[in-house]
Amino acid sequence: MSVRVSHAERLLISTIMTTNASLLTADHFAVILGFEPENSVSATPALFPFGLQFPQGHEIERHGRLKMFVSSFANDVPEPQQDRVYSQFCARYLPATVNKFLDLPPATDQLGPDEADLLQEYEASNAYLEILIQVQHLPYLYKYLRSSKEVAEPGKRLTLVLAARIAARVDCWDTMLQRWEQRDMERAGFYNSAAGCAIQLLNTLCSYQIRTDDRTSIIPSATQERMLPVLTRWAVRYNGQFLGDVCQRMLSWFSGSRAFSRGANKIRKIAKGWEVCKLPECNKKEDLKACMRCQTVRYCCTDHQKRDWSGSTGSKHKQLCFQTEY
Repeated sequence: MSVRVSHAERLLISTIMTTNASLLTADHFAVILGFEPENSVSATPALFPFGLQFPQGHEIERHGRLKMFVSSFANDVPEPQQDRVYSQFCARYLPATVNKFLDLPPATDQLGPDEADLLQEYEASNAYLEILIQVQHLPYLYKYLRSSKEVAEPGKRLTLVLAARIAARVDCWDTMLQRWEQRDMERAGFYNSAAGCAIQLLNTLCSYQIRTDDRTSIIPSATQERMLPVLTRWAVRYNGQFLGDVCQRMLSWFSGSRAFSRGANKIRKIAKGWEVCKLPECNKKEDLKACMRCQTVRYCCTDHQKRDWSGSTGSKHKQLCFQTEY
């Protein structure tokens, strides 16, 4: 089961984006999500044959198209360029994306019988969550989550809302996986991916909050208990696979595992970007000062900051440095 993209559309988008994915910018992704871009974007028919904008309520179609663009972007664009585009997207549009996820616009797509299930999955599988999944490794998400500014206040609810939506779907996902794994691998793959990617993001968000002593303030006990039986089954059934791995990590968080806490602390430090001088060959951890523009990295001295900015050592911080309102 695909996410509201016809087979013909998938083939055409795939063919076009293989050669043109490198032209995608942060503003293109913003337009796909329905945001007003900071800069005008090129949406020529040759590059975007189905356009970038969607009629009001066509949220399933929006998600399907976005997944195609994200897939081509991941497969055909070098990782440093991906990080540059997604970092700029975060700097400009992350608060708006989180707000949309928390307060989803109604999905009123007219779907065929084979796609009707997509509307039921909308709360836990949508375009706004898709982008959050793509940017979860970047320091801008952690910066947003720890910001005390008003624009970032909705982010304090992100983990709670995501966990509740996953808990509301896990039993259905489990049923669908068992129903389709022997009959329709594409349909089973949809549910496997939806569950795995949502749980992976939840795991990342919990890792960022690992220093919170009361974990029930992050995910209430009732929500944890609702997820626990299914995640336990999946950890065994899909052992060694992506879904099984993210479930095992989530179970470790539920149990307060020390091994998980150590790993989560490493993730948090990397995301924070403040534990060591950003210059690749420098390991100094004392007397660091933050980059005043992005505040996502620190340096031990001005010389190292200049060298990292210009890329004389292979790193180019200027490609990932963006000012934010959070």
